[in-house]
Amino acid sequence: MKQLITAILFAVALLSLQGCPGLTEVKPIYEAPGEKQFTKAEQAQIGINEVRALLTGFNQTIAQNVRENVWTKPQAQGYLDQSKALRSNLDKVQAMLDLGDISNANTQRALIMAGILSLQRRAAATGRGE
Repeated sequence: MKQLITAILFAVALLSLQGCPGLTEVKPIYEAPGEKQFTKAEQAQIGINEVRALLTGFNQTIAQNVRENVWTKPQAQGYLDQSKALRSNLDKVQAMLDLGDISNANTQRALIMAGILSLQRRAAATGRGE
């Protein structure tokens, strides 16, 4: 994993040295006097961080539901495996963003968010015995 991160950082540094417009041009998304102006890349990073926090919360719910015997261990493991897969995909989205592919990163982040929400609904239904 460290090698992948190092390779990505090297590629970003190399592209920025070569004058890649996607990495050197920073334009604000909106103009609002007196407010922090976020670039598209910053907004995408905020979205990724929100998804990461949502996954962390879901993992805590999994652990709590096992402790409280709401789910069996195999049920919880199934949800945890799905959560880990979503986290892995989110790591790929972070790499896309790090390489300057903001549009695709936002699209993939939205798909992962939909997957998390679907997983949470199924898990809640299981907890209610549906």
